[in-house]
Amino acid sequence: MRNFLRSLKFAYTYRWRFGASVVCVILAAALWAMNLSAVYPVMQLLFRPEQTWAVQLDEEVNK
Repeated sequence: MRNFLRSLKFAYTYRWRFGASVVCVILAAALWAMNLSAVYPVMQLLFRPEQTWAVQLDEEVNK
């Protein structure tokens, strides 16, 4: 337990850097989610072979 407390005291000096890294991780996760949500409609257009992409796009726009 004593070594753990010593390591916490050492890590406390880097608290701002740790906080900045957590913020960057959350931002990266949000950007990744937006990227996936932007690609999803394109993938739907590509993987529905029963209609042409122009007809599918027209249906999506007219919803």
